[in-house]
Amino acid sequence: GFYVRQGTQTELSLTGIGESLMHPRFFEAVAAARAVIGPQRPLIITTNGILLNDAACQTLKEFSPQVFISLHRPEKAGPAVEAAKRAGIFSGANPAPSISAFDWAGQVKWFVSAPRVPCDYLRQGWGVVLVDGRVTTCCLDATGGGSFGTVWDKPESLRMSPWKLCESCHMEVPT
Repeated sequence: GFYVRQGTQTELSLTGIGESLMHPRFFEAVAAARAVIGPQRPLIITTNGILLNDAACQTLKEFSPQVFISLHRPEKAGPAVEAAKRAGIFSGANPAPSISAFDWAGQVKWFVSAPRVPCDYLRQGWGVVLVDGRVTTCCLDATGGGSFGTVWDKPESLRMSPWKLCESCHMEVPT
């Protein structure tokens, strides 16, 4: 709520490493997020589609999210795209796992074809909020090792900087 009151929260994106819909209280979190950010700000959800079926889409529809589906698993993503379309919440698909692949900053043994571009998280100063409220520098930081504060800290006290995962990432630390 603090960031919304400050006028600095323009959208909320429930995305990052892992699959959001696996969280046992995901729909509760979506409802709480929508209540805090209000009806006008975009609420973005990214999923690999494995758990996104018609029932999940109908539940999400009430909160007017923009749903993006990653094409990591096409046999799951295809039906998820169709379910999201039927519910009117489909906003796009992410083909990057096939056409611009990366290895999650060296955390998995995958082929890397993604171009070396500046990291938008560092360049734009975007923080990633983990499920426990910690804020980390990187969308690939599953363990929270790059945490630099929490959602309960005053925004002006938070200082984002590169951390060790940046060294093995396909993206560049912006200058």
